[in-house]
Amino acid sequence: MTSLRVEMGPGFESADLLTAKMNKTLENIKVVIACLSELRAREQDMERKVAGLMLAAREREADLATLSAILQSNKDVINDAYLEMGPKRDVQQELHMEQAMMRLRDQILWAALQQREALALCQREALDSIPEGCTETHAPDSSSAFRWINAFQRINDQSALTEVTNEVEKGGRGRRRLAVQL
Repeated sequence: MTSLRVEMGPGFESADLLTAKMNKTLENIKVVIACLSELRAREQDMERKVAGLMLAAREREADLATLSAILQSNKDVINDAYLEMGPKRDVQQELHMEQAMMRLRDQILWAALQQREALALCQREALDSIPEGCTETHAPDSSSAFRWINAFQRINDQSALTEVTNEVEKGGRGRRRLAVQL
């Protein structure tokens, strides 16, 4: 370069200055190119990430659509099963009501049987207490009369119990009367 300076003379300084500027510009261009390369690499990385996220979003949408279809199918199956079970559930409720009515009827009949046995016992006692030589014109003693009155009361109670039993067998309309009478 010294040989060029001698040959060029005083204008060489401006050429030197121009060369320095060109070298500086060249370095700046290299820095810009490096920055652009780095930015391009980041941009490509971001594009890959965005593409991956879009793919994942599409897969999730497809999964959601599948799950929604499955859920709707399950709802339909449940509704169909509920509709099919409706009559069975009604029959089951009727059977429970019928069983309850049968238990109530059995309890009433058991109570009636107990009352009949008690009445029969009272009648036997009353008949045993009447002297053998007594006729209808003779009045029995006071304890015997008391037993007869009790026996007639029990007969009345028995007829009320029979009426309630009949009501229960007709369809349970006598439940309220039964509660009042018992």
